[in-house]
Order: sequence, then structure tokens, then C-alpha cells
Amino acid sequence: MTSLRVRLSASVRSALLAEARSAAHGEPTEICGVLAGRRGDETRPPFISTFRPVATVAADPRRAYELDPAETVRAIDALEAAGHALLGFYHSHPVSPATPSRADHEQAAWPGYLYAIVSVLDAEIAVFEWAGETFEPRTVCVVTGD
Repeated sequence: MTSLRVRLSASVRSALLAEARSAAHGEPTEICGVLAGRRGDETRPPFISTFRPVATVAADPRRAYELDPAETVRAIDALEAAGHALLGFYHSHPVSPATPSRADHEQAAWPGYLYAIVSVLDAEIAVFEWAGETFEPRTVCVVTGD
């Protein structure tokens, strides 16, 4: 991925914020999952049109996330079988802004893929591309329809 922009479906944005808000009630926990849609090219940015929640297996899901490996593979397979391209991953920050944490840097493992952070605190979704050592911010354009 090389576009500095990312298109995000308005319905996906709403659903991710709702999922993150729900998990933040009571004992706040981070949510996580897989992002999919259409890859970008020279004429248009990537389009995140769908997602699949994945359970976290983090030791302390209040402070970190860790995608369940087997469930992640099943989610990716199901999304690709439905004709969607894997674009990246998402997780939430229940009580902090949508900026990558130290733990996010330590866990990122897919260079060239998108990492979305859903901030319940700010009701914001920020998207970054993992460049191998750093997260490169992407401008999010929320769109209705395709």
C-alpha cells in the first residue's frame, strides 16, 4: 500500500465504534480484528468495506490486544472467500487516544498492512500503515456506499 489516504465505509466506522464502546463499559477491554475490502492502486486509495472481530488472547486485555491466531486465520479465509482482500487489522484504545502505543509497535508484524486504532475516548478511528519499524499515518476519508 502506498496511498496516503484510506477510504473507510461509514457503516464499518459506526460498527467499530459501537463494538469498542460496548467493550469499554465496566472493566474496559480492547477489541481487535481483521480489516478487509479493496486494495488501492495508482488511481484510488484502499477501501475498508468490511471487518471481522477476532477474540483477544492477551494476558491483560485492559491494556493490550493479541489476536487469537487460529481465529485470525479463519477470519482472513472467510473474508477472502467472500471476495475481499485482507487490508490489515484493528484494535481499540478504551481510555486513550488513537495513536500507536509502545505495545502496538512491539506487536506489529505485517509490513505494508493497515493498522486501525479505535479510540473510545475521542470517538475516533485513526489508520496507520506499518512500515516495518514505524507506523505511517494515513488520512481517513469516511464514505457512504462504494
